[in-house]
Order: sequence, then C-alpha cells, then structure tokens
Amino acid sequence: MVYVLRDGDNAIVGFGETPFVAGPGQTVEAVETALAEYAARFRLAADRRVIAADGLDTATVTLWVGVTPPPVSVSLLVNGTPVSVPLTGGVGALEIAAETPGEVVIEPADPAVYCRAGEGSLVVVAGSG
Repeated sequence: MVYVLRDGDNAIVGFGETPFVAGPGQTVEAVETALAEYAARFRLAADRRVIAADGLDTATVTLWVGVTPPPVSVSLLVNGTPVSVPLTGGVGALEIAAETPGEVVIEPADPAVYCRAGEGSLVVVAGSG
C-alpha cells in the first residue's frame, strides 16, 4: 500500500508506505501498489548535469513513464515552458541546451498525475566557463 499526499491544488507532494497526516488543504489517498512500482511511474535522468551556456552544448534528459498502458507523450515544464515529449514504450528523450548561464529546471507539467519529488524533477546547470 502506498499513501499519496496531495496539496490543495491536487498536486502530488509526496508518497510513502506510511500514512501521512494531512495538513490544512491537503488530502491523503491510499493506492494498492508497491512503493517501488509507484516510484517508477515517472522518472527523469540526465546524461550530464552541467553544460556550457553556448547554445551548442547539450544534456540528454531521459524520461521513463511506468504506467500501463504508457501514454504516447508527456508534457514537461522546462523552466516553466511546456514541452511535449513523445514516448515509445514509456521512454522518451529531450535535448537541453542554454545560451545564458543559469539553471534549467525540468519537471512534469501535470503534478496531479506525476510527482515532482525525488526523481520527478531535475536541474541542469548551464555554466559560463
């Protein structure tokens, strides 16, 4: 059994095997599944976490969606901008580049479906040097 904690906007705040005590505006739902299976519903990983801010250097972000049947695409937010990533067999990839130094934050566009916590979000740093 997995317990899912949601905020007032229905976004997934966290999940675990122990029931949460919901705070104001939060809800808890019980899901009949194993923790590892629930955690594998949505994962992001990057081949590189630091790139040059030259518009040419890239990091490849790989997305795994472990739901059956897998969707044909998933929307991510890249620094707040929606980007649709096509999936094949629940796996997709996105190239990240930056022209200015700073952080590139990648997370699910719909946090009510996919959790941003844990492996659900990542940051690629674009450096100036």
